[in-house]
Amino acid sequence: MWKYCTYIHSVSLNNKDYLYNYLNGSLICINLLDVHYQAILKKQIKIDVWRDKYPEFFEILKNELFVYNSMNNEVDLIRYRNRKDVFVEKNFRLTIIPTLECNYNCWYCYEDHPKGRINTHTKKRIGKFINKGINTREISSLELDWFGGEPLMYFYEIVFPLALKLKSISTSNNIPFKNQITTNGYYLKDINPKDLLEIELFNYQITLDGNKELHNKVKKHNKKVETFDITIKNIVSLCNHDPRFKVNIRINYTKATLKYIKELAKLFPSNIRKQLKFTFQEVWQESYKHTEEIYDQVNEISNYFINNGYNSSVVSFQIGNGFCCYADRWNQAVVLPSNYIFKCTARDFTDISKADGYLNKEGKIEWNNDKMIRRFNRATFENEECLRCKYLPLCLGMCSQKMIEKEYINKKTSHCNLNDMKKSVNDFVINYIENIEQYNLFNYENS
Repeated sequence: MWKYCTYIHSVSLNNKDYLYNYLNGSLICINLLDVHYQAILKKQIKIDVWRDKYPEFFEILKNELFVYNSMNNEVDLIRYRNRKDVFVEKNFRLTIIPTLECNYNCWYCYEDHPKGRINTHTKKRIGKFINKGINTREISSLELDWFGGEPLMYFYEIVFPLALKLKSISTSNNIPFKNQITTNGYYLKDINPKDLLEIELFNYQITLDGNKELHNKVKKHNKKVETFDITIKNIVSLCNHDPRFKVNIRINYTKATLKYIKELAKLFPSNIRKQLKFTFQEVWQESYKHTEEIYDQVNEISNYFINNGYNSSVVSFQIGNGFCCYADRWNQAVVLPSNYIFKCTARDFTDISKADGYLNKEGKIEWNNDKMIRRFNRATFENEECLRCKYLPLCLGMCSQKMIEKEYINKKTSHCNLNDMKKSVNDFVINYIENIEQYNLFNYENS
């Protein structure tokens, strides 16, 4: 017996009805004038009644998980995908923190910034770790992720030579290599773009805190240099040099700064706007309630950037993923100059008692087994509240780090992520439809 998938969202837009599948991000567009498909869309006809009459349409729905055989369980599919992506997937995401030092002093930063940087011995340990992982077939692709502190403070001393070495290891073993960085963007002015291309450092996340006046008040340079104009110039110069450079411009906003964000749209030339994506993050240290009015304002600002030729999104859901957060995966680690290993980057790294492991001189991570048991003893969504939620494939529960810290592990309920979302699921689907250039997996439209 065939059933309709539980995780389907229907929405009407521009005189058409759409079906969006939370399980894999698939989308079907069905012309409103076709009464037969309207009935199917609204689940007014049992599948066994119409499947023989519309075999082509049934095959599409079956292949894209809009309908499923009742012998299978949808939640078990999500569990299977979770175990596979968390434990079997051999893409290794290695976050390297060259230094915890920073040239800025932002009031909301949660990190301390002690002096020190990765030395030659740590570079060798990292190289050994990747080599061993590839040789034992535990790593099938490598994703480098640079974080800090400010990682570009030591680009030519650490980032460039270490990335070049790890890229060489990957290339010689015929495994995919990816390189990305979170940076304030200030030191890009001192780096030759050809060197960035050589290590395939194509993807950047750079934060802006509003217009020039607001940004300079927050992003305070240690030498009292105004940083806004330098950051904008660096982004423009980078993207003009090569279309492969992509920048996620993260807007850290408060209730008071939102009204100034649109001013940023006019600062970037039209020829590079498709290389830029504006995303939005509330400054959580601000003590105010995130109201519906603020949510609507953020959504309207995001659409404004889209209408001006940029990419933009307010929130990211887990489309087709088997895990909630990068730190939920086994094949992921954050390595510090001290050789200590963490799983999550959103923390103060100076308290080594909270470390999840240690990278020894043989290039092996000695994991803290007690902490790994707490993190991986079950999926983040294995609680009654998440399992009965119709949005489960989009959310997958609270991330493992927050679950550990808030002691939700092994409880029947979990803090619901959707309570903190700045964008409703319906608006997310509408935004997805409006901005997609071609449908994710397939587009079925009866005309």
